[in-house]
Amino acid sequence: MNEENHKEIMYKLGELSEGMRGVHIRLDKINGTVQRHEEEIFTLKLTKSYVSGVSKVVSLIIGAVGGLIAILIPYIIALIVPRFTQ
Repeated sequence: MNEENHKEIMYKLGELSEGMRGVHIRLDKINGTVQRHEEEIFTLKLTKSYVSGVSKVVSLIIGAVGGLIAILIPYIIALIVPRFTQ
């Protein structure tokens, strides 16, 4: 191996090393972005779970109130109708 080939090989190795450093920097940025996205997805899942629970409780309350109204309507009508028929 002569001196010129050696220099060329060393130059190419330097280029590869710089290229790999650039790839490493870009991968670190991508990993940071992926980690932030995973945190946001986790937060969204928690929010979805919370909203789902709240909606179930609200539905239960509305159902109970609706059921009570359905039970009370005949009694209210029975109280009001005799007044109009007199």
